[in-house]
Amino acid sequence: MDVTDGSPELRTNAEASNGFWVGGLQLNQCSVDFVFNSSKAVTGVTLTLRLSTEFKDIILTPELWEIRVNSPMPYDHYTPEADENDDDGIAYDPIVLDGAVTDLTIQEKRPFTDHVISKKIDLKEGKNTINFVTDNTEPMAGTMYATAPLLDCITLSTFGDASLSWTPITSNLDDWM
Repeated sequence: MDVTDGSPELRTNAEASNGFWVGGLQLNQCSVDFVFNSSKAVTGVTLTLRLSTEFKDIILTPELWEIRVNSPMPYDHYTPEADENDDDGIAYDPIVLDGAVTDLTIQEKRPFTDHVISKKIDLKEGKNTINFVTDNTEPMAGTMYATAPLLDCITLSTFGDASLSWTPITSNLDDWM
């Protein structure tokens, strides 16, 4: 949760768009899906990611953190063989996330910033899925066994007169308790 006032030891100052973000993606093959519907097929859509990092500066590349658009996940459980045969996602220019807060004794995070993905994406009519996959074993710190960002939100633009809709999932903790 993004706390910008109150007790200094609880302040994050991350400037997350709705006060929350997805973290804990620092494990090989960990993934997050954004699922939505489009009223029609659209080409040349701009995808913008709102990202941050914790504990150290990172550079994201398609080899470290995959972005897949309407690509089926080829396996349910990670195996080296499945990794060799999977869809490597879209190509994009490196994303530099510098200015990480390295003091592990405080909650403060680097403020989230927008990053436009260099490659335009295509949407199909009906259900679409944008999947982000941590695809590396480069540790960040402690029990963070892979390099991955903090993910606040995604934004889609330049989709013309198509209508996009989604069903918000505001909590999925019931699946884990």
